[in-house]
Amino acid sequence: MMNIKGGIYEDDELILSDIDILLYEDQSEGGLENWDGSFESDQMLGLGDKEYEVLLSDGRKGKIIIGNCSHNEIYTVEFSGTGPLK
Repeated sequence: MMNIKGGIYEDDELILSDIDILLYEDQSEGGLENWDGSFESDQMLGLGDKEYEVLLSDGRKGKIIIGNCSHNEIYTVEFSGTGPLK
C-alpha cells in the first residue's frame, strides 16, 4: 500500500488533479501485476461506467475502472486497474 499524488483523466482531459491516491499493488506468481486503489473528493464527480486513466506523481500511468463510490462527508471512490501500471 502506498499514498501518492495523482490525477484522473477522461478522454485525455484532466478531470481531477493533485488528489491523494491510496494505491495497492500485488505481483502474482506468474509475474502479472494487479493493482487497485481509492481516492477521496469533496465534489460530486459523476464518474460513469467507463475507462479512465490515472497519472501518478512518480510518472506511472494506467487505465482504471471505477468501482464503488460512497459518500459520507466526502466522496470515496474505489477503482481497479485494467492493465499495466507503467
